[in-house]
Amino acid sequence: MRDILIPQMVEIIDNECSKYRLDEKLGEGGIGSVYKAHKLGYTPNICCVKLIIRGDLTRFNESIRAMETLPAHPNIQSYQCSEAIIVPFQIDNTQYRAPCYVVITNYLEGRLLTPEILGPIYSLEYIRNLTRVLLNTLLLLETLETHGIVHRDIKRQNLLLSQSKEVLLLDFDMAMTAGKRTSHTVGSLPYLPPEAFLREHTEDTRFDIYQLGMMGAGFLFGFQEFLKLAEEWYWDKVLNVPESHDKKVILTLDSLDKESFEKKEDGLAGAVYNLIVIIKKMVIGKLDKRIKLPELKGQLTEFLNTIN
Repeated sequence: MRDILIPQMVEIIDNECSKYRLDEKLGEGGIGSVYKAHKLGYTPNICCVKLIIRGDLTRFNESIRAMETLPAHPNIQSYQCSEAIIVPFQIDNTQYRAPCYVVITNYLEGRLLTPEILGPIYSLEYIRNLTRVLLNTLLLLETLETHGIVHRDIKRQNLLLSQSKEVLLLDFDMAMTAGKRTSHTVGSLPYLPPEAFLREHTEDTRFDIYQLGMMGAGFLFGFQEFLKLAEEWYWDKVLNVPESHDKKVILTLDSLDKESFEKKEDGLAGAVYNLIVIIKKMVIGKLDKRIKLPELKGQLTEFLNTIN
């Protein structure tokens, strides 16, 4: 459906909307595509235009309300405006009309967060830079928490690294107001915590902490391999069996061959072990057992000081 609707939306923006000029596609996901664009007649005029094909207007409005309360922060992508549009399309000679959405945000310059830009794979430099990324992202989540916002889609594809090595946080179209009860299960499936699959649940920063921990584990295992391992936890999350989920998480994280790290660099295996100890606390399925932000911030800071 995305391949049908997105070109139609681009045509509408180009032909019927004189406000924006789409210059470059920056990325795409399951629910849409994002473009670097120029906002015509304004200075500064560079912005991001996200075209979203999700049809749930209630869910969209919840995210917009959260985005409207985003704090002004140089490392957090800021919301500018949005609108709903009706997109006509045709399948097998039948005409349809789909509700779609356009979200305008500021443009942040940076490099997509990949293992390669953290340094030589599985070196002490790599572990240091990964820990800095986890800690800097956590500080941004702390800022969101003070404004009552849960991001709900923390993954490396939604993070950039600036020229000064600062983490930039993007893509708030899954965001929600913290403490609000919801029945929506949205986001990237491998990263979703067990509470996301409950019929009715309340979300807070621990939701984002779980996702951040999953991302950290992906950087240690290699993302393709780790996501294959994480598939084993999927049904425990869907069926709400956090005890089984947690046992499998511990076994998976403990399965990392730390001895191979020791052969590469003195002290590396110990650093990897200590980081995994912290990550385990981030991805606990039992919500009341999952590490909270202040404690996690302290442990990551202390760990980083020991390996610097």
